[in-house]
Amino acid sequence: MENKTGKYFKYAIGEIVLVVIGILIALQINNWNENRKNEKEQYFILNKLQSDIATDIKNIAISQKGLQLKIKNYIYCLDVLGNKKTATKEEFIAKFSSILALTYFDHNKTTFNNLVSSGKLELITNKSLSNSIVNYYTFDYKGWDNAQREYTRNIIAPYLLKFDFVPDKQKSEVAQLSADKFNISEFYSADIESFAIPAKTLQDYKEDLFIINIIREKLYNFQGQLNNYQNLEKQMRSLDSLLEREKLNFRNKK
Repeated sequence: MENKTGKYFKYAIGEIVLVVIGILIALQINNWNENRKNEKEQYFILNKLQSDIATDIKNIAISQKGLQLKIKNYIYCLDVLGNKKTATKEEFIAKFSSILALTYFDHNKTTFNNLVSSGKLELITNKSLSNSIVNYYTFDYKGWDNAQREYTRNIIAPYLLKFDFVPDKQKSEVAQLSADKFNISEFYSADIESFAIPAKTLQDYKEDLFIINIIREKLYNFQGQLNNYQNLEKQMRSLDSLLEREKLNFRNKK
């Protein structure tokens, strides 16, 4: 009787051990499957972020090109107004005509915003990379952009609209870049000579201190924007390298 009880007891212990082992194996398989799923989703997230960064790099390069052209144009304008260069009014206005235009850059934040709202940013296990991503998308680089916008809309536009006819953007090099970008073939151009009010002469521009200071201030802002964008592009390329390195780590695990 004692032998039978002992055998039953050992058998029960064995059954319990087998059940526990089975549960542990099932949990391990479940965890492995879950990790595989998370790794696939993480790799997909890294790809999407890298794609957004590539778009940012392309767009900020376009913005920098526009700023460089404007800086060149406004240095030319100051040289003309300061009698360092000789030019006709038409030549001056061709460079001056983008004075009311704005150049700015916006992050492509679609993927990042979705990650934050869904809580999936936590799927990125490399916390150093995760911090770099957050720092990039939350970095406040808009100071120069906002200063440019406010100064142009609130200071330059009201004065210039009373001083002279708004420059013909169709003749502007910067306007032509925009036209090429959006495939615009033709702008309407009003005949200024048909109006009773005569247009200002180049000498009028040379003798207007406000106009001179407008160009000086715009030039200063453009240079600040360009420097800011150049630093931001370095940050983009650095983050792009980190994303590529993390993706390589995932590929090496397979």
